[in-house]
Amino acid sequence: MYKYGIRITGIKDGNYNYSFKICDKFFESYVNSDIHHSSIESNVTLNKDQEKLKLKIEISGHVNLLCDLCAEIIKIKVINEINLIIEIRNELMENGDDIIYVQNNQHEIDIKQLIYETVVLSIPNQRKHSGKIGDKCNPDMIDLTNKYSFQREDKTDPRWEKLKDLK
Repeated sequence: MYKYGIRITGIKDGNYNYSFKICDKFFESYVNSDIHHSSIESNVTLNKDQEKLKLKIEISGHVNLLCDLCAEIIKIKVINEINLIIEIRNELMENGDDIIYVQNNQHEIDIKQLIYETVVLSIPNQRKHSGKIGDKCNPDMIDLTNKYSFQREDKTDPRWEKLKDLK
């Protein structure tokens, strides 16, 4: 039995609710995870309607990441929801974006990876302080970044300038 397992066979029609607390230990098994600390609630609903299985994963909470500009730890709110269809098949098939294929001899599914992906997809691409009072970048780090950053000069190759004259 998985810690994040959900039984999919031998259940009656209806909704089945599961709740998981996602904390720091959850992300330790993901080597490339940028998340330093987290406090997330994950609510999972499995809906069985005759032979159809639908899975809904909702997450809400916060994660601590490094700011892209000053490398200080910032707290980012995460809220996300995904809806998936679980289809039971005789043969092994590759999962799609919103469909999970399981073999007919599989009695439960491990949703740990799905929860991880839901959290990661809720993190903004640009991670920086909001700039509001109490949530600003470290000015010393910004100064150092500006001091040592490579200043690129936009020089145009003279050959391109001559090609423009050919019109």
